[in-house]
Amino acid sequence: MSKKKKKSEIKNNRGSFFFAYQSVEKTGNCDNVDAINKLAKHLGDKAITWEKMKINGKIINLQILAAIEKAESFACDITYLNANVFFELGYAIGKKKPLFIMLNPKVKEAKSNYEAISILKGIGYIEYNNTEDLKRNISEFDTNHILLNELNLLSNNNCKNQIDIFYIKSNANSQAELDTISFIKESNYSQICDDKSEIPYQPLDWYLDSLNRCKYLIIHLSSNDKIEAHIDCCVNSLYAGLGYALNKKVLLVAPKPYFAPIDYNDILIQYKSSEECVKRIENWLPRKKIKKTTPSQGDKELNLLRLGIGYSLAEDEKDALSSYFVETYAYEAALKNKKSIFYGRKGTGKTALYIMLFNHFYNVKNTYLLGLKPESTDLLDNIEVVKLFEGTINKKSILHAIWKYVLYSKLLISIYENIKDVKKCEYNSTEQGVIDYYMKNSEMLHLNFLGVIKRLYEVGIKDNLSLTVVIEKYNKDFLSQLIMLIKNYFGNTKYYNIAILADNLDKAWDSNSDLSLQSEMLLSLLEISGKITQELFDKKKEKIEACLIMFLRSDIYKFILEKSREPDKVTIISNEVEWKSCRELLKRVVEKRLLYILELTKEDIPAIWKEYFDFGKDNPFDKVESACLPRPRDIIFFFGKMFESACNNSHTKVENNDFIYAYDSYTNFLYQNLVAEMSAEYPYIRDMIAELHSKFTDLIEINKFRRIVIKYEPDYKKSELLIKELFSNQYLLAVCEKKCEQYTDYDDVLLAEETEKKARKFFKRRVFHISQHPRYSRIKIK
Repeated sequence: MSKKKKKSEIKNNRGSFFFAYQSVEKTGNCDNVDAINKLAKHLGDKAITWEKMKINGKIINLQILAAIEKAESFACDITYLNANVFFELGYAIGKKKPLFIMLNPKVKEAKSNYEAISILKGIGYIEYNNTEDLKRNISEFDTNHILLNELNLLSNNNCKNQIDIFYIKSNANSQAELDTISFIKESNYSQICDDKSEIPYQPLDWYLDSLNRCKYLIIHLSSNDKIEAHIDCCVNSLYAGLGYALNKKVLLVAPKPYFAPIDYNDILIQYKSSEECVKRIENWLPRKKIKKTTPSQGDKELNLLRLGIGYSLAEDEKDALSSYFVETYAYEAALKNKKSIFYGRKGTGKTALYIMLFNHFYNVKNTYLLGLKPESTDLLDNIEVVKLFEGTINKKSILHAIWKYVLYSKLLISIYENIKDVKKCEYNSTEQGVIDYYMKNSEMLHLNFLGVIKRLYEVGIKDNLSLTVVIEKYNKDFLSQLIMLIKNYFGNTKYYNIAILADNLDKAWDSNSDLSLQSEMLLSLLEISGKITQELFDKKKEKIEACLIMFLRSDIYKFILEKSREPDKVTIISNEVEWKSCRELLKRVVEKRLLYILELTKEDIPAIWKEYFDFGKDNPFDKVESACLPRPRDIIFFFGKMFESACNNSHTKVENNDFIYAYDSYTNFLYQNLVAEMSAEYPYIRDMIAELHSKFTDLIEINKFRRIVIKYEPDYKKSELLIKELFSNQYLLAVCEKKCEQYTDYDDVLLAEETEKKARKFFKRRVFHISQHPRYSRIKIK
């Protein structure tokens, strides 16, 4: 048989293809389209392109999806980023089509765009310049290459532990998205939220698992004018197509005006405000309360490997959290103190602590709970923050006034909801006064901190007034009446408690913003909270109590401590959320989760470690703990990745190969978190770590290392603080010349250097070297 004949037979056995690509009209380049059309012509009736689906000049999206489902294989060109193509690619993945993905590397930014979309890295592509390249590659195309089969995705019918909503944010972090997250998490729906500000990177199989388990998929698209919106849109379009293929109820939401791809015809809504966004999502979701379930006896057949260990984010499991929450000193301290700051690195459990404290105060009689939601820099669009305070004599008094608006507004909302919850035929005059005031001023009452700033700024511009004058006017017209209503309502109450819980106020913490102003914002909240009770105090009352609990990331806490006028007072009320000194509690976090998932008792713990893990003589928890930073999120993430690998490889127990897989995933997870935590204060940190990573094939002499850092941070004092921060985040180690001593604290390194200088004036001093911590050595940086 001739070589030519063999190729012909391969072609005939290859099956039919659907081709998706960007039109010439949009790219202005006909080369790719010509090459693909000639390939389709070469394949004859075994190929159909999207352009053949045109009817009277219009493309019918449902017909395109039907054609993809009918075709045996799916081919697409991702040289140009096109939302329709990515939606159809996601749909093809969901329908388990073999994928033939093309990219022309000669087109500017084609490869860099591919690299920017992390989800594509698990899929791959073939390079081409012309039709001959495509013919050669398609003749060797493997129709058995089905992505979902490789990732071992469970079928929807057999999926256990389902959730109601899977919500995927864009990268814009807009106020509408933050309000949507708040609405979903405060609703009766079980949910998972893909929040990149918490975990910057999730692997493809995590999205597949979440998509498979959900009933409703809600995806937020960023407006067309946002940075890298085209990349963000393509990624989310792929998830939308995948969800659509898996028969999920899919909703895409975007701010107006949004130039929507045709494939989104029936599943996209647009909004003008965050309130409209939330309202439209609420209307789209079914109104009936969906019953939540816990693992049943039948679930045990799936065993621990399939069920996992729970989620890395506390927000995603707030309903089950109480079943395996471990009470720490921080939890007890928060219940006792009037004012508390809890700070810690990402993943130490601050949000879990917030949820449990929120639930506690919610159930305490006569307690009015004021939860402060995340803020967004988007509320200050087109406003230079500095200008807001130009000509103001006292910035501090303005910030105090704004917090008073917010706190009293939230207190009145809480009172209003309390009145409405108690069903009455008639309300007394005080209650009716609260109701009337709420109905009249609802929009203003629901504004958060930055929302109030924006409103006052707009009033000042409109009436040509300074911010100070506007504040005085609102004190008279709005705030004084608000305080009087609240005091009247509590007039016959002998005791009540106000609990203020502030979490994620640092969401707006960004290197492009004025960090000093944001520090003042957080510090002023601490100062004003005590004054609320003084203003509401009435001699007739026996007791009024208030507590403020604020949760901050460690890097932000350190920043505001430096800016504080009285750092000693801030330090006194501060508690670090850390696990270095409580290893046994960290182990209990894992064990309580295992017991909850399997519905077992404490006595079964030894059997669980033995039944589901095979590390030879190594203790499973000790082995994982040695690889991780001592934080609940890290430990849970690592265990989850081991179970994922064991499942995908049909292991009956977690083996060493699964540990290696988890280690690789964890190091990249660790790197992304490090960058996320440090980028606000050190915006160049990603580039600097990339350079260091390339040079850490060997030890770097300490002064040479300092010169590398100074390239990025010319201020010597700040560069030393940066190095100290990298040590405290356990990214760096220092060793002496003969590696006989190891230092994990930069202060110890400086002290050792000084000791060497004094002790060895006439002899050669030992040289210190800097090393990357081993747990970061496997990160992959492009």
